[in-house]
Amino acid sequence: MPNERPLLHIALSANSAYVSHLCVTLASVLVNNPMYQVVAHIVFSDFGEKEKALVEATCRPFKAVAHFYQLSEKEQSVFQNSAESSLSADTFSRCFLALLLDKTIERVLYLDCDLLVRHSLQVLWETPLDDVAIGAVEEAMLKEQHQSMFNRLGYGAEEGYFNAGVQLINLCYWREHGILEQCVSTFHRERARIVYDDQDMLNLVLRGKVHYLAPRYNCTLSYYKTECYPQLRYGWEGLLPEIEDPVIIHFIGPHKPWRLRCNHPLEDEYFHYLRFTPLPSLSLWVKLRRLWRKMTRILHLRRQPAWYCWKRDRAKWFG
Repeated sequence: MPNERPLLHIALSANSAYVSHLCVTLASVLVNNPMYQVVAHIVFSDFGEKEKALVEATCRPFKAVAHFYQLSEKEQSVFQNSAESSLSADTFSRCFLALLLDKTIERVLYLDCDLLVRHSLQVLWETPLDDVAIGAVEEAMLKEQHQSMFNRLGYGAEEGYFNAGVQLINLCYWREHGILEQCVSTFHRERARIVYDDQDMLNLVLRGKVHYLAPRYNCTLSYYKTECYPQLRYGWEGLLPEIEDPVIIHFIGPHKPWRLRCNHPLEDEYFHYLRFTPLPSLSLWVKLRRLWRKMTRILHLRRQPAWYCWKRDRAKWFG
């Protein structure tokens, strides 16, 4: 019987050390999008058969398909230079998707492996991308960060700056306009300006070619810091429904749910989606760490995370 579900192409990238988190992110997509035939495009540098088997086992209960793409040595070295030889090839792998994926695929949703999808992706997936390279969410920043970053990159704040962890990529546009080649030349030409590696590079290359998405599609911890609101292009007036029940949560920086000192309000959801993978269930050590986090927070032995400060202060913003 032919499959009648529409296709949803997603792309993820990781090395062998991050494959478990990739599986959790993938599981969160599959659980919340049963209406789609999900095709997962996995770009890697050092996966073996064990890592591939874990990804395939995550896909199997949902009848999803996984395709694997290994970057060649040439592709792995194209964003390296003598000054920054430690840069990981996986960091820049999203730049190769238009080259790696079949030419019949017109768009793909790229997802970092430190995020979770909590709801259907249908509205996001069907977003029009006429004459733009990507759809992405604005990065929320403090005023000092905001000003210094645009000064460093050399263009105005009105052109925006996006977080590269979630990208709805218009592959046709990338192929037609040679975006990969522009990325390579910009990376080497503007190396002195680039601090946040591929994210800075992509913002330099794609400014003016981005459709800005609502924050619900890449809700980082910074969106719970009210001091970031005055800098937002999106405007803070419509933020409340966006961040109270986001579609995608992104654990940027040190706030990863598998780490001891995670302060993210939705960290427990990671362990919910872990159950939909072939990975081992929580060890006693992980359970004790989670209990310690909760108890120290209750007893005020830890600094209150942004979420609690936001809930305390939000009345002066949202009434």
